[in-house]
Amino acid sequence: KISMGAFLASEIVMPALPEFQELHPEIDVHLETSTRNVDLLHEDVDVALRFGEGRWPRLERHLLLATEAVPVCDPATAATLRKRAPGDISGCALIHSSAMPDGWSQWQQAANVALGAPKRELWIDSYLAIIRAAEEGGGIALGLKPIINPLLRRRRLAAPWPRLVTPIPLGYFLLHRPGDGARAEIRVFRDWLVERLRTELLFE
Repeated sequence: KISMGAFLASEIVMPALPEFQELHPEIDVHLETSTRNVDLLHEDVDVALRFGEGRWPRLERHLLLATEAVPVCDPATAATLRKRAPGDISGCALIHSSAMPDGWSQWQQAANVALGAPKRELWIDSYLAIIRAAEEGGGIALGLKPIINPLLRRRRLAAPWPRLVTPIPLGYFLLHRPGDGARAEIRVFRDWLVERLRTELLFE
C-alpha cells in the first residue's frame, strides 16, 4: 500500500502504473492519494512518497528528487509576461500554496527579484489544484522542477522567466519503516520508480 500526493499520483505514477503491473503482475498495488502525513509505524501503509526537508524520525528515507522553483502559468499569459520584468505582473493573479505560505517570498529572496503587485491573490491547499489553476489561466504559480517538466514539454504550462530557477532545500522522498527496504516488493517498486522518474522528468 502506497501513499502519495495527488499531483505525483495523477501526473507521474498513474500514467506509468500499467507498465509496472505488466512487469510485476505478482505485486498488487493499493494507491492512496493524500497530503496527510500517514503514520507508517502504526498505519496499514507500506510506502509513502512525501515532499519535504527529509526530517522523518524513525523512518528510512530515500531522496528521489531534489527540486527547484520557477514561476509558471498558461502559455498565453507567459507570452505576455515575457515582455515584462517580474516587477510588473499587473493583471495577473498570484497563486499561493497554503501548505507553503512563505513560498513566494522565499523564491523572491533566492532569485533576488521583487514581484510587483498582482491583480489578486489565490490560496490553494493542493499542489495538483495549484498547477491546474495555473494551467487554466488562473494565475502565476511556483512550479517545482523537475516534476513539472512533462507539463512544460507538452505546453500545458510555460515559464515566463525561465532563467529565474532557484534551488530549494526541499525534495521528494520515498519513506518506509526501518528494515522494510529488504522486502522484495518495496525494493522493486523503489527501483522502478527511480528509473521512471529519471527517464520521464530529468530532461525538458
